[in-house]
Amino acid sequence: ALDGLVDELTQRLLALPPAALARVTPRHAAPLARLFPVLERVATFAGAPGGGGGGLEGPELRRRAFEGMRGLLGALGSPVPVVLFIDDLHGCDTDSVALLRALLAPPDAPAVFILATLRDDPRGRSEGAASFVELEGGVLPLASTDRIPVPPLGAGDAESLARELLGDEREGVDELARTIAADAHGNPLALLELVRLVQRSPGRVPAGEVSLDDVLAERVQELAPAARRLLEAVAIAGRP
Repeated sequence: ALDGLVDELTQRLLALPPAALARVTPRHAAPLARLFPVLERVATFAGAPGGGGGGLEGPELRRRAFEGMRGLLGALGSPVPVVLFIDDLHGCDTDSVALLRALLAPPDAPAVFILATLRDDPRGRSEGAASFVELEGGVLPLASTDRIPVPPLGAGDAESLARELLGDEREGVDELARTIAADAHGNPLALLELVRLVQRSPGRVPAGEVSLDDVLAERVQELAPAARRLLEAVAIAGRP
């Protein structure tokens, strides 16, 4: 779940001038780069003492890598605030939860603002994310935590949004908007994808006959053979 964050972090590090990069490179840069190989694109990480992790393995490698991440974020946050955005925290694995816990644990936790999205329904969460939520109130030192509920769109709002996106002049727009709103179940992203399907296939999708199954089927058909085989393997396995 944190790979995307580290990818973005790597891009920021690559844009820093040499002096600034040297200043923010942490003590345990090598173990951190071993845990997240994309960081090896950064010169000070690739050439850090103990390159390749220095033969470290298991818990000790992870401990030093986590310390390296704390040091990196702390250094980046000294001149400017650091904001970490984690989308779909409910899909977070146990390793990502452990890293987040290490980042936030006292003493001397880096000054970061974490913004995360998380499903209310525990059935949609991975084991790691469920642990994160359980720890949030006690073990994790989140002194200032705000939850902002984002409820589903109401039926009327969903229909209005679908109608606006489809275009009021479209034939049968009212019926199609109702169908899309019903199948989206208040989820704006699902609603947008349904509208896009109709717009991409105006002659193939009659009013009243569009569903998220159609969206998924079209996306699967568009995949390259290798990507499709990978998707099938992941679907059978049940997880990446």
